[in-house]
Amino acid sequence: MAPDAVSAFESLRRCLAPLASQSSAPRLPDSPQDWSDLLGQAERHRVTGYLAWRLLEDGPNAESDLAIATLRTRLRHATVRNLHHLKQLTECMQVLHHAGVAAIPFKGALLNLIAYPQLGARESVDLDVLVHPSDVPAALGALLSDGFQPYEPQAVARLACFLRYEIELELRHPVRGIALDLHWRIAPAWFSVPLDLAPYWERQHPIFFEGHSFPALARTDHAQLVILHATRHQWHDAIWVLDLAMLLRDASVQDWEHLLARASQLHIERMVRVGLRLTTCLGWPLPPGPAAFTAIPDTAADTLVADVLHSWTRPEDSEAFSWKTLRWHWKMRERWRDRIALTQRLLFRLTPRDWNLVRLPAPLAWLYIPLRALRLAAVYIPRLWRSKNP
Repeated sequence: MAPDAVSAFESLRRCLAPLASQSSAPRLPDSPQDWSDLLGQAERHRVTGYLAWRLLEDGPNAESDLAIATLRTRLRHATVRNLHHLKQLTECMQVLHHAGVAAIPFKGALLNLIAYPQLGARESVDLDVLVHPSDVPAALGALLSDGFQPYEPQAVARLACFLRYEIELELRHPVRGIALDLHWRIAPAWFSVPLDLAPYWERQHPIFFEGHSFPALARTDHAQLVILHATRHQWHDAIWVLDLAMLLRDASVQDWEHLLARASQLHIERMVRVGLRLTTCLGWPLPPGPAAFTAIPDTAADTLVADVLHSWTRPEDSEAFSWKTLRWHWKMRERWRDRIALTQRLLFRLTPRDWNLVRLPAPLAWLYIPLRALRLAAVYIPRLWRSKNP
């Protein structure tokens, strides 16, 4: 672990804490190198917009006018980008509405609008829209007619496979310069979380921005989706912890009771506990009830939180999946049945890489599963051997 990375992240952590938790504004680094390291950590964790808003809001104590100019530029760029995303989201929602498709946008610029204090405080990358599984063909057809293109060339031809094994389709609009993820599920099958989205649709409510209305998830529902998404990706970025903190900062007692009750029903108490512990690591306090839930002795949660904090100051790992990843998800699950189901589904779920390996006619589609087993064996057995015999 590089000492400069640890020091830079500690400076960033103080900037991510709530305003009320500090007696004075965080001080910007004095040296250009320390300032560069801080900004690098903010970019690594995708919180540059919030860092800029927070320091400018506090009236930063900086020696360099260049530092102030950099903050203002970053915040302005994030604000302009989010305004562009909201405009594009409005047009996409109109396209889906005209096709008779009900949709709920979430994450991204809409999350910024719901939970953050300034439009540029959370930088968004793409649009995320949730539709009913039965509406995916109509939604995809409408978006394709509007000029969107799938990232995966075989997506349209193999739509039935995508609907069965995937949770989303990634689309891009080459003219508008926008990317859109069309979701029909939140948690993939391998994740083994029996998430029924019907209550999420029932609890949606409208929010308004510059004369436009957007359907939005209830805050606790959105928080739960953030926890599931971040857990899938091992809480790789601190932005997800900040998202969770911002969504729950004004939660009522009833909201907290609902969130924790759903965690118990879905057997994801440890996932929620890890997420809430990470928010406290960034300095965000919890009310007494959630604090007591978070403080329940849980050795596995202790290890998982320590792993996340350690990973935040280490070089990014480009490997999408490893045995270490599988062990991490095993620790996250509290029941053996969930661990076994997770392992089985990870090993045998089909992906576009499997379908594109060889084109099989429908009667021979069952061969994709043994072919996947062979492909995984060819990739991971040598890696396992090298790890045991360095």
